[in-house]
Amino acid sequence: MAKARTFATEDSKTMLDMMEMGMKMAKDSADDMKYSENNLTYGEVKIDGDKATVPVTEKTSGETINYILKKEKGNWKVAFDKESMMNIGMEKMNEAGVNPTDSVGAAMEELKNMDQDSIKAAINEGLKIIDSANKMNP
Repeated sequence: MAKARTFATEDSKTMLDMMEMGMKMAKDSADDMKYSENNLTYGEVKIDGDKATVPVTEKTSGETINYILKKEKGNWKVAFDKESMMNIGMEKMNEAGVNPTDSVGAAMEELKNMDQDSIKAAINEGLKIIDSANKMNP
């Protein structure tokens, strides 16, 4: 992860910290091989001012993600900031035919129909998981 940080924008620190914590918590590293450089192909870079996108395809699944790059201090850096990751997520949802607005609306309806005690229990469980993760990465 230290090497990846050298290729990322300064705004990417928080997201990379979360990714690193998730990687430490993961027990199976089989996915690591899936994303090794030998299993990826890079498409044509599209530059628009100080921003660029590069499609990266994982060979086994054929899955493509359009990574966003930003020019920072004269160098191109991969953007793993919140905005860029949201854009990637929205693009993937659109590809899958999922309308985020409809999904959020449906989730809100489910919340309205849930028992208050169930909601509190779910929140408490989530807080326990976050607390455990924080203890793993002091």
